[in-house]
Amino acid sequence: MKIKIFYIIFFSISIFSNLYSNEVKILAWVNNEIITSSDLLDQIDIKKNVYNKIIYKINYDKELVSLIEKKIKLKEITDKKIEINDKLLEMVYQNNLKKNNFNYEYLEKNNHLKEIIKEEIKIELSWINLIKNIYTWKADINLYEVENKVSIASENLNEKEKLELKKKIYTDEKNKKLQNFSNQHLALLQKKTYIKFNEK
Repeated sequence: MKIKIFYIIFFSISIFSNLYSNEVKILAWVNNEIITSSDLLDQIDIKKNVYNKIIYKINYDKELVSLIEKKIKLKEITDKKIEINDKLLEMVYQNNLKKNNFNYEYLEKNNHLKEIIKEEIKIELSWINLIKNIYTWKADINLYEVENKVSIASENLNEKEKLELKKKIYTDEKNKKLQNFSNQHLALLQKKTYIKFNEK
């Protein structure tokens, strides 16, 4: 049965009660790709033990939907032949390590998680490029509105500060529009994607 993400009636936590057993189970199909209990556990492991995020209650449904979205994005960027330079990927990865206070020791002991993180970064960078390629021309910003916002907020600013504020407002507004297009594009792809959950 074809299930769209926005129509999902989320599973109860009891369905995942045996998630931590040694047996690897298929949780979902995305077209002809599978998502397993191992994939889900790795994602949770990265958040808790690599990113050092405090998670009081794990939302398995939300994490599973996140993995489904990654599969959908990966297929789209692969189909559109969007590629990321390896040097850029490594640079962003290293910057993330510094910014997010990663647990290096845990990452070294669980080396496979490093490749999962890099793959996730690669997908997101490629997806951003894809959205920019398709929608930048639609994300034009009204410069008059930007000027108005600058004039309201810049009474005590010098010319250099006004220019920096103008650039920031322009960039923020552009990014908001591109994020909206990103959400719309993903929703469109979800409608075209065969998604099936293993309810056993």
